[in-house]
Amino acid sequence: MELTEIVNGAKEQLTALHPLPVSGVIGAAKREDGWHVTVELIERKGIPDAQDLLGVYEAILDEGGGGGQGPGAGPRPPISDP
Repeated sequence: MELTEIVNGAKEQLTALHPLPVSGVIGAAKREDGWHVTVELIERKGIPDAQDLLGVYEAILDEGGGGGQGPGAGPRPPISDP
């Protein structure tokens, strides 16, 4: 599969779970357990746009672009301070 197909599949899966607008795709990586695609969703629209509240989600897809095994789509864990 092409990377664009993987990314589009991840966006479709995440918007099916969370009917929120996609702000952008911020990462995609192939790992041992499949493709990991990181997407920003607009959780709250602000005025002006700089006030938007964004959520970062990660979808895990198998080689064929379908939902992979394991935790699946969901919010990424918080980044901890070193």
